[in-house]
Amino acid sequence: MDVVDDRVPPLTAGDFEHLRAFVLNATGIRLANGKQHLVASRLWSRLRALQLHSFEDYVRLVTTGEAGPERDWAIDALTTHETSFFREAQHFPSLVEHARRHRGPRRFRVWSAACSTGEEAFSVAMLLAGQLAPGTFEVLGTDVSVPSVEAAHRGVYPLDRAHTIPPDLLRRYCRKGTGPWEGSFIIEPTLRQHVSFLALNLCEPPPPSLGMFDVALLRNVLIYLEPAEKLVMVRNVVDHLVVGGLLLNGHAESVTGLNPELEPVVQTVHRKRARSAS
Repeated sequence: MDVVDDRVPPLTAGDFEHLRAFVLNATGIRLANGKQHLVASRLWSRLRALQLHSFEDYVRLVTTGEAGPERDWAIDALTTHETSFFREAQHFPSLVEHARRHRGPRRFRVWSAACSTGEEAFSVAMLLAGQLAPGTFEVLGTDVSVPSVEAAHRGVYPLDRAHTIPPDLLRRYCRKGTGPWEGSFIIEPTLRQHVSFLALNLCEPPPPSLGMFDVALLRNVLIYLEPAEKLVMVRNVVDHLVVGGLLLNGHAESVTGLNPELEPVVQTVHRKRARSAS
């Protein structure tokens, strides 16, 4: 829960609108009206770190070409990163069954398209490791937040995050930290070699080098977007799904009507069909 510091300088309506435009342009997310106190609270530590005296100075910094890494810190502070291991587990039987049916020499590829700090990507990897031979699958996690992607790369989590991991998978793929990692657990290296992470803005077309995927998880991000941005994001993800591949979306959101190439399988699971000849 964010707590507003009494020392936080005022965030004017004009500065708030500039920040809303910045976040919308960078991520496709529109900050809701009435969030000035929340935004001020989240950015206050950055003002102190940079020794700035007003939000006007901060807005000027992050909205110019001189922002550098601070742009990434601002995006991280102003976007939602709620996640957990094995969140919305109802999706996983569909994913596992799809993996079991995979045939051919090509690796089975899964895209955690809004991976936050990596819990979703590692959850998928744990499941696939129990179904597929080593080296026959890979999981890619992407997120617009550079700090979140860097945290995912590290694969180190507080112990209290472990309670949603099934006990057998916890024992097999997680190691309790010692010394400087006391109070944490670390994802086992043999699992981590199947998982990679990349900073990526889903509102922009991904590079062709991203490749194609058998399953894409686009969960709990569309709820924060405007209709136009939803269309763009879903298209950019579906374009990197193989025909017959699955798109899994969050249970609080819908992709119905957002892309003609998607056909429903079960609730919140859609399959990419071949484009009809025009």
